[in-house]
Amino acid sequence: MAVFSALQDRIKSWLSPQDLIEPTQQAWIEQMMGVFSQYAQSHQFKAKLITPTVTDFPSKATSANELAQATLSQLQLYFGLSQQGFAIRPPVNYQTPYSAQLTEPMVVNSSHNVLTQPVYIDYHPGHLNNPNALVSVFAIQLCQWLMSSPLLAQGAGDAMREQATELLAISLGAGVMVVNSAFTFRGGGCGSCHNTKLGRQAMLSEAEACYALALFCYQNNIALAQVRPHLKPHLRGMLKQGHQQVLRFRAKPTPTVNRLSEN
Repeated sequence: MAVFSALQDRIKSWLSPQDLIEPTQQAWIEQMMGVFSQYAQSHQFKAKLITPTVTDFPSKATSANELAQATLSQLQLYFGLSQQGFAIRPPVNYQTPYSAQLTEPMVVNSSHNVLTQPVYIDYHPGHLNNPNALVSVFAIQLCQWLMSSPLLAQGAGDAMREQATELLAISLGAGVMVVNSAFTFRGGGCGSCHNTKLGRQAMLSEAEACYALALFCYQNNIALAQVRPHLKPHLRGMLKQGHQQVLRFRAKPTPTVNRLSEN
């Protein structure tokens, strides 16, 4: 009987749906995406699903720098950051403007620029041949400035700030590009070398990013069919698996989550 019972348990485990990510990862992503949803609502921001297509980035630029600037400007529009003084500088001339400061925390849909001087967004020329990497690199750099919001900073904490920044980019609509370029840096040398074959250095794993994208779709009533064609083939199954885990999570008793308030 013991052998039969063990066999039954094994068969049951085989037939049970498999989670995409571990419960601890899931709980953190759920909590942070909830904080981002509250943040968006407080600033009357409605995210759209952004795709790496000419429909969402209809640029007719005649140079590499014009293309990069047009991509950044379009992304600022989608993120509610059109008023902010971000710009592109050719990579050979790029220097991080450490002296740039904020007159107040930067938020989406602000009516005025809060930067004390222009901030130049970094990119590598090789990113121009990799739309997923280009958009995600821009999106994450913009989100780094948005993390100045007390609500977002407190929710993320110092230890998980970089991961939360990528999650914020997904929450604001750039999840397709973040997921398509989500892998751990494996090149020689330092990350600042911008190895063009690697695209970008990701802080979230593919599985974590796919779960977050599935949750974004659930929160915004976006059908997976709208997302799948834009994902790399091996990620489409992961998105479906993440979506199923999102639904199972909501079938359980709702956990109590402390909501943070904006200072």
